[in-house]
Amino acid sequence: MLRVGLTGGIACGKTTVLQMLRDLGAATISADSIVHELLDNDTSIRERIRREFGEGVFDETGRVDRRKLADIAFRDDSARLKLEHILHPEVRRRILAWMDGARSKGMRVAVAEVPLLFEAGLEGDFDCTVAVTAEHGEQLNRLSSRMPVRDAERRIAAQMPAEEKSRRADYALVNSGSLDDLQERVRELWSTLLMRDAC
Repeated sequence: MLRVGLTGGIACGKTTVLQMLRDLGAATISADSIVHELLDNDTSIRERIRREFGEGVFDETGRVDRRKLADIAFRDDSARLKLEHILHPEVRRRILAWMDGARSKGMRVAVAEVPLLFEAGLEGDFDCTVAVTAEHGEQLNRLSSRMPVRDAERRIAAQMPAEEKSRRADYALVNSGSLDDLQERVRELWSTLLMRDAC
C-alpha cells in the first residue's frame, strides 16, 4: 500500500483534492478532522488545553471554542507551538494506526491530509508527499469570506511558504484554475500513484 501525505497552505484546496482522491478510490483521512474530534471528545487533551490557555477558550457548555483557540494560536507563536505540542503527537499516532488499518483492508493508496506535514517533520511517515499550492492573492481571496484580511495574512504567514512546500514535496498541484482543471491534475496524480504502488 502506498502511504501519501497531502499538504499545502491554508485555502489552497487540500480538502478538495482529498475528496477527489477519495472519489477515485483512495482511503483518506484528515488531520483537521482528528483535531476536531480530540477537542470535542478527548478529556486529557481538553484538560491540557485548559491548563495552558485557561477557561477563556471554552464556551458555556464546556466545549473548546475552536475559533477563540485559533485566534490565540495565530496571534502568538509561542502559544501556537504549545498547542501543536499538545495535539501533534496524538494526531500522528492516530494517522499511523489508521494507515495500518487501511493496509489490512487491502487499500492500494492511503492519503492523509496533514496541513503542517513539513513543519512538523512528518514526511518520513509517508512513501511520498503531495503539496497543493495557490497564489498568495488567491489564498487571500478565498479566506476573505471567512475572516478579516489581517487575520488571513497572519495565518498564511504562520505556515511554510508555498514555494518551499512545493520544493520539498514529491508532487505539486497548483490550484489556480477551474475546478475542472484541478480535477484533471488530480486524475493524472492518481494514475501516477497507482503506478507507483504497483512497483
